[in-house]
Amino acid sequence: MESEHRHLLSTIENEFIQLRYRWALFCQLFDSGQANINLLNKSGSNVFQLFQKLIIDDVMMTLCRLSDRDKSMGHENASIRNLFKRAKENLSDETTKEVEAKLLELDAHMKNISTLRNKAISHKDLNHALNTELLPRPTYDELEKSIETVRKILNSLTSELLNYSRNYVVVMPVGYDGNKLLHVLAKAHESKQNDG
Repeated sequence: MESEHRHLLSTIENEFIQLRYRWALFCQLFDSGQANINLLNKSGSNVFQLFQKLIIDDVMMTLCRLSDRDKSMGHENASIRNLFKRAKENLSDETTKEVEAKLLELDAHMKNISTLRNKAISHKDLNHALNTELLPRPTYDELEKSIETVRKILNSLTSELLNYSRNYVVVMPVGYDGNKLLHVLAKAHESKQNDG
């Protein structure tokens, strides 16, 4: 694999790992049960509502960047499609077909996410700005399936090109993650009740 392809792969992998980290933090805080949601709401609902929206927007933007076409506005993108296009001649027919199928699967998962990015997050489409009910609402399932499909595509490419595969599982530092924040907030509320 040429060094420029390797550098592009490394850039994409680093962005994907950061995406996985932010999504893991999101899940710890906002997808870990109603009791935790109640705790966050009790501790600063407006702050945590904003934080939740910012993480989701960031995850959607990152997924869109990773799945962008190989070129936009005449410039190459640091996307898996560009990596695939550049590395295609070094791939077997089987891997090429596998990645092409996964890219189609990714497009299906990303449909609502990409529309929201193009109409409301990155740009402000006038028609959709005036009629916000027209915009699709991506689901957590679509986000998670998109993340998983990107992981599978990267593994297909690295497995054949570099003879390795990664799980891209994020190791959250104990004591510096969302669970620690939830624990501290719970203790603070417990202490406040005991003092009251």
